[in-house]
Amino acid sequence: MDNNKSKSMLLPVVIFLALAFSLLLFFYFRDKNQQASPGGITNLTDEMGKVEESGTDEGPQKGDIGYREPVRTVKIGTSGVTRAAFEKVEAGSIFINENGDSISYQMPSDEVAVLCTPQDLTSATEVDYDQVSKVTVVAPGSVAELIQPDTAIVVFAQADNSGVTRAHTIAMGEDACSL
Repeated sequence: MDNNKSKSMLLPVVIFLALAFSLLLFFYFRDKNQQASPGGITNLTDEMGKVEESGTDEGPQKGDIGYREPVRTVKIGTSGVTRAAFEKVEAGSIFINENGDSISYQMPSDEVAVLCTPQDLTSATEVDYDQVSKVTVVAPGSVAELIQPDTAIVVFAQADNSGVTRAHTIAMGEDACSL
């Protein structure tokens, strides 16, 4: 009988310990999950010094239709973003005039994005993606047909895997945009 009494006393203790252990595991994994993918508002500083707010993880994810990049502007004059006057396209390179200096960037062999914006690019300090009214992807050889010489443009260039800096995107004002 004494043995049955010890078993009956041990059962509530085992149940209590099992529940306590389960609760500890629940809180541990819940906190770990929240640290891995924070919801709510967080402050992020981009390389241009602006503070942006990101919302919860709801909505389209990167790569999905309707996804919006968190940073919606890019500062002209930062690495790879140059404001200049268009000169010409020749032998797979775009030639621009930046403050009297002729600069050339190679273009990718497959495609270049051309953006139209109502912004005055002769004096703009940043390109606002929310103001882009039209985007056209063209072959690099077709760029010269779309942009008149001395048109104010912003060139977005980036080094590729081989280390060559290539102009992949060109923004120009809507008034010069004939897309």
